[in-house]
Amino acid sequence: MKRIIYEPDVDEYIPEGGVYYNLPVMGKDVIDVIVDNDFETTGTVYYDSVLQPTLSEPFKHHFAGWEPIVVI
Repeated sequence: MKRIIYEPDVDEYIPEGGVYYNLPVMGKDVIDVIVDNDFETTGTVYYDSVLQPTLSEPFKHHFAGWEPIVVI
């Protein structure tokens, strides 16, 4: 399992448990979620706990503004 923070592609499936929030420094709306190690996205990955263990946001912003995704 790994944690990723990414901007999904248009109409891309969002894994269950994903949390939507805004990265305040980058100004990007992202999904933060725990997924299987083989999870792939066609969107833009900003953080991958296995492949890219850093995020160019100040640590105080990690998890800032978490709110659950509403699935319709």
